[in-house]
Amino acid sequence: MLAKQALTIGINAYVPANMALESCIHDAKDVSNALALLGFQAYCVTDVSFKSMNSVIYQFVDAIQPDSIVVFYFSGHGVQYDGKNYLIPKNGLGTWTGNVTSRTIDVQQLIYSMHAKQPRVVICILDCCRTNPSTERWNANSIYRTIFGGTKLGFASMQVPPSTIIAYACAADAMASSMSRNGRNSLYTYHLLRRIKIPNIDIKTILKFVGIDVQNESDYNQIPFQYSSCNETIYLGMNAPYKRLISRYLMQKRPIIQSRHRRQSKPLPTQYSTSQLKHFNKQLYSQYGMLMNHHHSLPKYHPSPYKTRVSSQYDHRFLQNVRHH
Repeated sequence: MLAKQALTIGINAYVPANMALESCIHDAKDVSNALALLGFQAYCVTDVSFKSMNSVIYQFVDAIQPDSIVVFYFSGHGVQYDGKNYLIPKNGLGTWTGNVTSRTIDVQQLIYSMHAKQPRVVICILDCCRTNPSTERWNANSIYRTIFGGTKLGFASMQVPPSTIIAYACAADAMASSMSRNGRNSLYTYHLLRRIKIPNIDIKTILKFVGIDVQNESDYNQIPFQYSSCNETIYLGMNAPYKRLISRYLMQKRPIIQSRHRRQSKPLPTQYSTSQLKHFNKQLYSQYGMLMNHHHSLPKYHPSPYKTRVSSQYDHRFLQNVRHH
């Protein structure tokens, strides 16, 4: 199976005290534990200075294996300057336009460094640009302009390299809430933890559900964004039936449909029938509170694993029109 590697970073101990955060360490540790349960080699660091944070990131990037699924998560303060986004370490407050490149972590440069190791996909989740709930919950312009002189609030939108998924806790140029109703995690990470362990669902779909949860609970004051250049389905976790099916037939180097002779093709195992997978999907959706729409209940929208094409009642009429023209 493909390697799965993750690094999570959470920073609370910002100085001065009115810029300190409360939930970032819990966020990083909880996300790391959730990824470990999904089979990731997960590493978590908290309250690190710029030198330590840069060293940890360098070691993590150096350890990335080719064709691996890579997750990077950061919880803390972040700023943008000149169209680029920067992560603020523990001793990074007081950053301004003259030293932002030497006291913070450049997100774009980090992503390109990870891609240099040729992973299958890079998933970057940034729960940044926090406000302090003890001061101003949604708008901390005055404080941030004093601490981060010359930089801009929130993150800028990003152009991502191929096979990259970037999730923002809030929209570009906006701020995110630092606490949720559980009193432990941020609003975004709270809903991320509720969804991230759902098996057999693409990570982009999971992030969409997280975005819906966050914007509904915040009454549309916080709207998460997602930037993706990944054109394949990425599962962070799979249950045993799906894992065996995909690993044996969909992840092989030479797919069945590319076989030269029909006799060389091996039939799919009978234990994974369409009815069994439909029943499994129904249980899965109901377990995690996701409603199955009308298409989920129709057999023709569940392609049979025994066929590469599903017949339709409109095929004959369509062919007649083609012949006529």
